[in-house]
Amino acid sequence: MPFATYSPEENLYAGAHNGTVAKVYRRNSVPLPPVADAGPPQLVNEGATVLLDGTGSMDNVGIVNHTWSFDDGTGLVTLYGPTAAHVFPTAGQFPVTLTVWDNAGLADTDSTWVNVTADVTPPADVTDLAVEGTTATTITVSWTAPGDNGDQGTAAEYDLRWATTALDDASWPAAQPATGEPAPSPAGTLETFTLDGLTPGTDYWVGLKTRDEVPNWSGLSNVVTAQTVPPSGAPPTVTFTLPADGETDVPPTADLIVAFSQPMDEPSVHDAFSYTDGSTTWTAADGVMTWSEASEVAQFDPDADLPYGGTYAVTLDASVARDSGGNFLDGDADGAAGGDYAWTFSVAPAPDLDPPTVLDVEPPDGAADVPVDAPVRVRFSEPMDAASVEAALAYRVDGLLQDLAGATLAWDAAGTELTFLPGEPFGYDVTPVFTLSTDATDAAGNALSSPYTWSFTTESGLVTIAGSVVDAHGDAVVGAEVFVDGQTVVTGENGTFLLDDMPPGNHTLAVLATGYEDREVQVMASPGDTFVLNIALTRLTGAAGPVPWLAILAIALALALAGLLVMDRTRRRRDA
Repeated sequence: MPFATYSPEENLYAGAHNGTVAKVYRRNSVPLPPVADAGPPQLVNEGATVLLDGTGSMDNVGIVNHTWSFDDGTGLVTLYGPTAAHVFPTAGQFPVTLTVWDNAGLADTDSTWVNVTADVTPPADVTDLAVEGTTATTITVSWTAPGDNGDQGTAAEYDLRWATTALDDASWPAAQPATGEPAPSPAGTLETFTLDGLTPGTDYWVGLKTRDEVPNWSGLSNVVTAQTVPPSGAPPTVTFTLPADGETDVPPTADLIVAFSQPMDEPSVHDAFSYTDGSTTWTAADGVMTWSEASEVAQFDPDADLPYGGTYAVTLDASVARDSGGNFLDGDADGAAGGDYAWTFSVAPAPDLDPPTVLDVEPPDGAADVPVDAPVRVRFSEPMDAASVEAALAYRVDGLLQDLAGATLAWDAAGTELTFLPGEPFGYDVTPVFTLSTDATDAAGNALSSPYTWSFTTESGLVTIAGSVVDAHGDAVVGAEVFVDGQTVVTGENGTFLLDDMPPGNHTLAVLATGYEDREVQVMASPGDTFVLNIALTRLTGAAGPVPWLAILAIALALALAGLLVMDRTRRRRDA
């Protein structure tokens, strides 16, 4: 560390070391150490806070570090700073060492003593406990604060108790401790406290003890007696509750509200209140109970939301709840005090937060040969909002959006299946493409997570008409022309014809053949029908029939055979 330089015989400082004052000189570049001063010995009571003071330490240029070290009876303690506070927990004589350093790195130490004596002096007994006033459920008392040691200092705690029989040292352990007593004030201060939750028209004995931090306890104070104000008037009743008795679908965040016929003693209602789900019971301590200004309406806000789907029973204990006049609750409204008041309610089930899904469709996606009048059904995973689904449904044919104005839409009782019938049949050999947009929601308002699309192809519906054209003898008429709906076919060598890919419906076939009367045939065809017709034509009068080629051929063969026989006979005669 750097050293400071000073003029010869510079008067640096005057300091005190263990009470001895010294004037210190040093020559140029000759550093002097600091002078530590741990302060005078201290005498304190056990448990008291000791302030160690090293501010009397001196140095010519300034002390940069104070370190205190000592054993307080529980182990080695090290503290830092010109002053330090510490509580010595046990009685005894404890040496304390202070070490100081200056910025030249020079140090000095000094020691002092802390003598801790055992605290055996209790606070003084309270002798002026007095009753200041009473109500139906309260007693207010006052007293003068004693000290920590006798009538000096500040005590640590009060213990105020009450009983409904005489109170003395023997009965003190069984007496009822009060709650919420004030922290003791300095000795000589007037203290007041109100006992509440008491029973109207009842005699009470009240006493007080005081302790210090050791703890040393005072003796029992003077005991005072008082009677709470007797009840008067009609007992209170419950006028309404929220939730109402038997109410369902209550939000889990609901508060519990109960209204009374007259002002109530708030602490007694607090203690009388409980509710249960059958397995766990909660009290007013499990939330916050607030009151209307007139103390006629209590509102309880649970610390935690009520679980979904639970059923709860709320009870007000009529032996505890009372009005401000001390009358106990008339829970059964029979005109006399007594009879607990109870009501039940149920919390709404857990909300549905899951999006719905399409389970299946009918006809299935990709189906073929579907009848043109087939219903379309969509099945969902949960009950749906019908209006949203119907608005979200659309279908297209060849890319053209179809009008749903005449369609029939019907739902099953559960709200999970929609049946759709178009106003007109779909048409033959078409592919309707259906879409449900994400505007479709379930009953809880959850939308489809993505659009759902499916399609199918309807039956072709085409008709096949085949047959043959014959004459009156059943022989085929070759080359006859068959006309239908602008199409023309000609019968083949067997007199047959074929008309396929015909639309369903009524068709008129006109058959024309040379030498025959024209003929018309009516065909009523349903989609997909196949007809095989045998159409007979009538020959026109005087008209040549068809050449009897088979007969001519037979005659020719007969003549040829006859010629061969004649030639054979002639040859035989010549040879003879």
